[in-house]
Amino acid sequence: MSDRNGKIFCTSIASLSHISKQAGLAARLQDGRTALWFLRDQSCVLAQYHLFLMAQAAEVFLEKGWRMLAIVDSDPAVLERESPVGGWPFPVLCGDEALFRRWGIGTAASAEVLGGPHVQEAIARAKNAGFVHGTDSGDPLRLPAVFGVAEGKIVYCHYAATGEDLPDPAETLSALA
Repeated sequence: MSDRNGKIFCTSIASLSHISKQAGLAARLQDGRTALWFLRDQSCVLAQYHLFLMAQAAEVFLEKGWRMLAIVDSDPAVLERESPVGGWPFPVLCGDEALFRRWGIGTAASAEVLGGPHVQEAIARAKNAGFVHGTDSGDPLRLPAVFGVAEGKIVYCHYAATGEDLPDPAETLSALA
C-alpha cells in the first residue's frame, strides 16, 4: 500500500462530490485546510487513544492553519455514549461503509493482518493511558487512514496497513507542512 501513501494522491474533492451522506462534509473540505482522520470503531482502544492524541495536538494544528475532523466507524449512539464528557475539540462524525469505501479505505483481510507486528505494543500504550474497550459497533477489521485536504484537494494521505499503522498527529502535521 505504500504507493497510495504520501503526497502522491492529489485529487479534487469536487470530483468526489458523492463522498458523504454526512450533511456538510464536502462543504467542510472545500475551503481552507483540513486534516481528516478515518478511524476504527470508537470502542477500539487504538481509535480512542488516537482521538486523545489528536485532542492534545488540536491547538498546534489550528496555529498552523489546519482544522481537524475525525470520522469513526461507529454507531452514533455508541459515539455519544463513549466520548469524553465535554466532547472533543474538533468534530467527530460517524461514517458508514459507503463513506469509507468512497475514500478508498478498506478492511484487513483477517484479524492477524489487522494486528500487525506492533499492535500489542500500541494497545498496551492505550490501556496504560486509561482507555478500555467499549461496545463494538463498527467493522472489526476496519483499517484507519488520514488525509490532508487543502482548498478542496487531497494533498496528503496515509492508508494504514494494520490497525496501529497510523502516524501520530505530530507526524501528520509535519507531513502536511
